[in-house]
Amino acid sequence: MLRSVHLINFRGLKDIVIPLAPMTLLTGSNGIGKTSVLEGLYCLLAQPVPNAAVFPRYQQQIGFQSNMPVLNGIPNTPLSFFPAIGYDYYSFWKECLADRVSDCQVMAAWDIASLTWEMRISDFSELDQELKDTASAYGLQSGAGTPYVLWEWTCMRKPKDNSGHAKNQIGHKSKAVQQLGMEFRFSPRIGEITRTACRYVDMSSVRHVPGKISLQTEKLLTDALKIINPNVTGVRHDGMPGRIRVIINDESEYSMGTLGVGAETWASMLLVLSELAASDPKMGLPVMFLADEIGAGIHYSKLEEMWAFLLDFLSRYPHVQMVMTTHSHDCINAFCNVFQNESSDKAKIVRLHKSDAKGGIKPTEYSRDLFASILAGEWEVRG
Repeated sequence: MLRSVHLINFRGLKDIVIPLAPMTLLTGSNGIGKTSVLEGLYCLLAQPVPNAAVFPRYQQQIGFQSNMPVLNGIPNTPLSFFPAIGYDYYSFWKECLADRVSDCQVMAAWDIASLTWEMRISDFSELDQELKDTASAYGLQSGAGTPYVLWEWTCMRKPKDNSGHAKNQIGHKSKAVQQLGMEFRFSPRIGEITRTACRYVDMSSVRHVPGKISLQTEKLLTDALKIINPNVTGVRHDGMPGRIRVIINDESEYSMGTLGVGAETWASMLLVLSELAASDPKMGLPVMFLADEIGAGIHYSKLEEMWAFLLDFLSRYPHVQMVMTTHSHDCINAFCNVFQNESSDKAKIVRLHKSDAKGGIKPTEYSRDLFASILAGEWEVRG
């Protein structure tokens, strides 16, 4: 589990360390940087997935299928009739840098390893030879002053032998480069990719239905939707894209929308979460679920049941870690009610707020011991 994440020059966050728990709720006023923390974690942990939309507010996709034919990763070679799966890094990450002078970094560590994601503006002459060769192979300009954006992911592990003693540290590194301003001139990642599992959803807009769902996921969804409507006795995927039917009292079937927008977003979130829980974490790396505006569309009277459901989910899947944002007073109070009787390291609230007149952002941590005080109105943790 990640214990903290350190963001430097990332969007509006100049230099900030956010403490993390198995369940972390980020609070603060609008525009303070809550979503930026989620985006930083996503940049650090996620692997680009072809044709996978990520952050709706940018209307961008990290992955796309290019029309450039390649063979063994090199374009325009004989028999190169297979389409390339490429990644348009720059279109998505062009806003990450808070300024064009300093590098942008996201770092995190846990018991056995540390992770770093770095982005910086460079030019062709500063690239290492491997990246120069890759850029040239993909038809990118090679002038000495040609601006590039460079990304690098690093994982340093400290594996242990059978007797529990630490062995030599092992490093894995991957990197990518893209000509600045050439949004469809990319290079694939090169180097060994650190395999992690990380998914992001925006509860104000998420709509996710896979092509099929397992019996285990059907059971999970049924239990989750009982929170919205106690008469739900089952769900089924009808085989059509984006369509799940809800069974009421073991008799009638209805579309998911019948239960309301909140039920649709809640179900979509749980479908993403169930896919994540089923993933096989590689090398003990974190499995991270990020949710923006948790509880959006769900009636305030159901929020405690929502948090209790997620608490039970964490208990069943301890390899999953969750970081979520809200500025809802009802959502915060429901969170405190559910988690105040759990162990002290299970959950925490982290409030982001301005620390000085210059606009610096500072985190304040509220552990379980303060949840009762928050419920009593002694702490204002929203703004």
